[in-house]
Amino acid sequence: MRIVFFPKYTKIGPSSRYRIYQYVPYLEYHNIKIQPFFNEDYVPAQSLRTTKGIFYVLKRYVIRLYHMLRLKRDDLVFLQYEFTPYLIFNTVFFKIKNISYVVDYDDAVFHDYDQHKNPLIRNLLKNKIASVMTNAKAIITGSPYLTEHAQKFSNNVVEIPTSIDFEKYKIDATKVGNETFVIGWIGSSTTSFHLRKVLEALHFLKAQQIEFELRLIGYDQREHIDFKDLPVKVIKWDKDTEIQELNKFDVGIMPLIDYPFAHGKCAFKLIQYMAMAKPTISSPFAANKKVDRNNENLFADSKEEWANAFKDIIRNREKYKNIGLRNREVIKAHYSIQSNLVKYTTIIDAVRNGIRS
Repeated sequence: MRIVFFPKYTKIGPSSRYRIYQYVPYLEYHNIKIQPFFNEDYVPAQSLRTTKGIFYVLKRYVIRLYHMLRLKRDDLVFLQYEFTPYLIFNTVFFKIKNISYVVDYDDAVFHDYDQHKNPLIRNLLKNKIASVMTNAKAIITGSPYLTEHAQKFSNNVVEIPTSIDFEKYKIDATKVGNETFVIGWIGSSTTSFHLRKVLEALHFLKAQQIEFELRLIGYDQREHIDFKDLPVKVIKWDKDTEIQELNKFDVGIMPLIDYPFAHGKCAFKLIQYMAMAKPTISSPFAANKKVDRNNENLFADSKEEWANAFKDIIRNREKYKNIGLRNREVIKAHYSIQSNLVKYTTIIDAVRNGIRS
């Protein structure tokens, strides 16, 4: 029996890397295939207004459909999100061929359809992900919001938060607090716009002559946020320096602009900060609160709440240093691949045994 993984990206895509690829070396199965939808050169797909982008995506569709047609009845498919974006016949194909699949969600991708700005797409595809969920043998989710949604369509939903390889998150035990307080954020092109949520609070701190530096790992400067005279340092994300840069933070932040898709986020930024023994400030969304586990990290929504949270940590560094150390233990116990691998393999084994019987 084969296990065929259909991630959206190769290892360079964060969602696929953390939800699928980092588990694969720990899976003691002999016949594993991985067929990502996008290859590593997926930049053209970000611009479907160009001929190159359109042809690139069409080629990827053909490749994905080819791999689907080669599936056998006794294969177990492990799917990220959906079979092919925007195509709706896939579920019927899997039902006809009687192929079992597990599907994984770390984002509210169903809102890509049911809240699409194009009414034609919205009406035609609003139930697409519901169909994928309904016919899955098991659904893995990464946040409470996603779990609640998936439970409408399946009785076999398991929440496994997006986890880190704890062995890679080494902290510098000799490090003391920075002389200039460092507010840190890590993200990507798809999450950079959320930084707008904290701009007013940061300008308020500066007006009060509170010294700080804002460090942004992976910020996409095409977002064109006007930081004006804020002390900002943009750092290019690099897998080889990521841990080193996270270690330089005094606090990690995860602001979220409140709209439906954002509620599906899996608090992964917080998990990374906490693994590095940092206190956190985040928007009070369900996933963020769950990761905190009553550990006294801070939550903020309004400008005043964000400003007060920053000032609280700056003025009480020893208190929040201890909170950061407790954070690290929380991540080790609940949000590492070492702690969640058993959940992962239990789901796969249960479905595999069902196929054999």
